[in-house]
Amino acid sequence: MTEETLHFLRPLWLWTLIPIALIGWLLWRQHQQQGGWQRLIAEPFKPVLLSKQSQQKNALPLIGLLLIWLITVIALSGPTWQKVEVPAEKNRQACVILLDLSLSMLSDDLKPNRLNRARFQLMDLLKSHPEQQFGMVVYAGSAHTITPISEDPQTLINLTPSLSPLIMPSMGANAITGLQQAQQLLKGSHINQGHLIWITDSVEADEVNSIKTFLDTHNLTLSIITVGTEAGAPIPVPNFGLLKQDNGQLILAKLPVTQFQRLAEHPSVEWHPLTQQPIDTDRLLPAPFLQNPASANKNADEPKTLTSWLDQGIYLLWILIPMIALSFRRGWIFSQIGVSLIPLCLLASFYPVNSYSNDKTTNSVSLLDVLKSNDQQGYENWQRQNYEAALNQFESPLWKGASYYRMQQYAEAAEQFKRSESAESQYSLGNALAQLGQLQPAKEAYQKALEARPNWQAAKQNLQLIEKLLQQQDKQASNSNSNNTRDAQSNQTQNHPNEKNEQSNQSSDPQDSNNQDQKSGQESQPADKEGQPQAEGESQADSKTDQQKATEMDSSTEEKNGTKAVTSEPLEKDSSQSEPQTEAERAQQNWLNQIPHEPGLFLKRKFEYQFQQKRDPSTDNTKIW
Repeated sequence: MTEETLHFLRPLWLWTLIPIALIGWLLWRQHQQQGGWQRLIAEPFKPVLLSKQSQQKNALPLIGLLLIWLITVIALSGPTWQKVEVPAEKNRQACVILLDLSLSMLSDDLKPNRLNRARFQLMDLLKSHPEQQFGMVVYAGSAHTITPISEDPQTLINLTPSLSPLIMPSMGANAITGLQQAQQLLKGSHINQGHLIWITDSVEADEVNSIKTFLDTHNLTLSIITVGTEAGAPIPVPNFGLLKQDNGQLILAKLPVTQFQRLAEHPSVEWHPLTQQPIDTDRLLPAPFLQNPASANKNADEPKTLTSWLDQGIYLLWILIPMIALSFRRGWIFSQIGVSLIPLCLLASFYPVNSYSNDKTTNSVSLLDVLKSNDQQGYENWQRQNYEAALNQFESPLWKGASYYRMQQYAEAAEQFKRSESAESQYSLGNALAQLGQLQPAKEAYQKALEARPNWQAAKQNLQLIEKLLQQQDKQASNSNSNNTRDAQSNQTQNHPNEKNEQSNQSSDPQDSNNQDQKSGQESQPADKEGQPQAEGESQADSKTDQQKATEMDSSTEEKNGTKAVTSEPLEKDSSQSEPQTEAERAQQNWLNQIPHEPGLFLKRKFEYQFQQKRDPSTDNTKIW
């Protein structure tokens, strides 16, 4: 039998055609009789005594019913004429990577540091064995899953550069907890043969026997990659300095070679010290993993796949659905045309009809636009930097104010921000008033924002800058009125605007004060860790020049419909440089632009939540590195 031969996978269903044919014959006979008078009146008298409606009866419903039965039986019998290849046996082997993210991984006895060397080795492993199933667990004081076991190494490759001890919610180096989390991944994936690759730089003496017992209990193999040297190195913590003990003594993170030698004595453990030269990735996997059909050509004469006939009966359902739907109403033969046109109308409505009269506006009429709110449609224009069109569509005063701000119409923006008492609106109001040089009202707006959100660092910093500028203005005004020498110096400052003297560079003009606010913001504007992402964009916008503010300022608000203002300048530039050609691609790109490109921050928040949910005080470590 060839692949082009039509046959049935479940031919026994065809036997049901016999009773269906019998029932159909009985129904047709009953239909032909058309009542009792048809049997009693002779044929020559029927045209005279019976009406045409009695003589003729529509047979289409009966024919339709028979067709439904026939198509259903054929679909159940499984018609097929095509073969497909399926794996002969699913790979039940998997490997879990266990990565140590304790603070000691920041030591730089291996250049550039231990963590980067571990990342390089991990990337080599994932790229050289894409056929393997990998999962990943990281641990410090607690253990967390990066990705479950899957056949997609690209996800791990993308997340590896974001892995750092700074994303872990608990400090320490609890290796047992990490091993238990890795074993749970293997158990949940129903893996027959599991292997662990442990990348670390430390192990405690009391953990060696526990690890050996753990491997024997769960029948696991282990490859250890140690990162570091016996001499050790200090631990530089970003924004903190070198890690020291309580007595002030510098901590040296040394590699416990003796403990790893004890572990390597176990028959299921292989130890691979990592130096400046990378380790051969084939040495990290056991022999059975390298002999599977995807990674080796051994046993080439054995079939790697099976062929199976593809059941095509499911496609007959598309014929049955409209026929069954039409059978539930009267006049179904006339409604058939209307029902068949409904899918075509729906498909046509999803294709936008672009208006080329204004390329900047890019108007379109589609069913998707009908389903969107005015704020959502305005946000799409916002993404295209068409703020005038967005202003006409926005209903929210916060978004309207943000649109005015982008158009450098700060007075109108302030009027819109005044219509809301939320912390975000008051913060944005302060920014708009600062642009207008109204420092005292801006100060009051920042104070109201802090009353609603006391720990908003961006608002605190802007408030401090405004207060400094007000103090400088008062000081300059008092000094100017005290003696004529100050007046002369002030005149000299106006004639020489490039003078480097910081004190003489101050001005009582509101716009100059606002510029000073911007310069100060560039020097003392940290990231707002407690505020929302869009609020961070606003605080950074205050630290730039007027032109940058006009293009980066956002409304610092989140609408009820779920849309957020994205203030990431690189994303907006990329969107404008490679603008999609179709409306569907534009809409997709707009939503993609809302996703922050910070996987490390996402993992940090995720780990913090997991740590709070299942924290065990008994596992807290006194050793934080």
